[in-house]
Amino acid sequence: MISVLIPVYNTPVDHLRECIDSVLNQTEQNFEIVIIDNQSDIPQVIELLNELNGHEKITVLKCERQEGKKNLSVALNAGLKVCKYDLVARLDSDDVMTPDRLEKQLHKMQEGDVDILGGQCSQMSTGIVSRIMPEKIPPNMFYYRDHFLNHPTVMFKKEKILGVGGYNESPDHISEDFMLWSKCLQAGCKIENLKDTVLVYRDGQQNSLSTNDSKHINWQKSIIAASTN
Repeated sequence: MISVLIPVYNTPVDHLRECIDSVLNQTEQNFEIVIIDNQSDIPQVIELLNELNGHEKITVLKCERQEGKKNLSVALNAGLKVCKYDLVARLDSDDVMTPDRLEKQLHKMQEGDVDILGGQCSQMSTGIVSRIMPEKIPPNMFYYRDHFLNHPTVMFKKEKILGVGGYNESPDHISEDFMLWSKCLQAGCKIENLKDTVLVYRDGQQNSLSTNDSKHINWQKSIIAASTN
């Protein structure tokens, strides 16, 4: 069984509905959907979330926004605590899974000694595969590549993520996903990517996959320095 973890904050209702439908129509049907609403305040979004909460496979929980913390990380950590199953698949609320994403990732996780498994992405408007990630991730990958996983494509063993403290909630770290994966590598987790496209994302989407923010660069330097001491 798989828990699909989706944080939401005022996502356009048509995008959110398409996202949820892409999960409900998966070839692999042994899953739950955990939606963490980070205090959406648009009436149409609230109405849709209330509707979704009545579905047998879906749980919608509200997460208070917290001043002085990175609210995406707060929402993801809150979601991890209520996910029922050890395998967790991440998804952003305006992205769309390919129909066999869960089936392919579950098969790989079950057949191989993999703790965290990502995949490739394609643009919704063009179908072009972008953000191409390597299949094999060596333990020292964070030394020379700032991103080696497409965050919304990832399936992971929940115990491994909780074992390194989950997502960092400090607002000083712009790239919560890179920080987490780097900590996992240092803890000995095995990370890989499928060569297959498992996710379609909307053009212009802003997330930590493409950031070059100075805070991220400074943090990358600090983790490298810490690992060599």
